[in-house]
Amino acid sequence: MPKLLGIIGLLVICAGIDLLWHSRQEIKFWIIAYLAFFRALLHNRASLPLSSPPEKRPTNAKAACASCSASALSSFSALCSSPSASL
Repeated sequence: MPKLLGIIGLLVICAGIDLLWHSRQEIKFWIIAYLAFFRALLHNRASLPLSSPPEKRPTNAKAACASCSASALSSFSALCSSPSASL
């Protein structure tokens, strides 16, 4: 029984190596894509200031809250009334 499990394990390892070999071009593509993304991220982070300016808060909190609620309600009702929303 241990020999059988060893043979099955060896076959699984060989199959994994074979799959990696066949997908080597895709792996290369994604490694290059991730490296380009992180380089761009680091480049953009280096050009940004260390601290961002504070957000402007409305002076009238009730009016701001009411306008947020109204816009959220209108977008929700538009979403529910769209033809794709019905099942």
